[in-house]
Amino acid sequence: MNNIGVASIKNAMNSGLIVIDEIAPMEFKSPEFIRIVEEAVCRDKNMLVVLHQKSSHPVAERIRKEFEVFTVTPENREVIVSTIAQKITIGLQ
Repeated sequence: MNNIGVASIKNAMNSGLIVIDEIAPMEFKSPEFIRIVEEAVCRDKNMLVVLHQKSSHPVAERIRKEFEVFTVTPENREVIVSTIAQKITIGLQ
């Protein structure tokens, strides 16, 4: 996780969109991963973060508080993709 996940987020910080898929309880066991996610959240960048529903780490709670949150369900999973894609497109303009 540290070699791939942390490095990927660092590289993404130089782009217009930071995508993190998925932050679950296991990822919050890595201090390096937590640090880089906190750094990414503090940047003024567009972000798409997939956050596991059971993640209760303070960083997960911060993301839930500060980001627009979509909950994917079997009923909305086909429609929600276009909603999120539209928001990302608008954010990158």
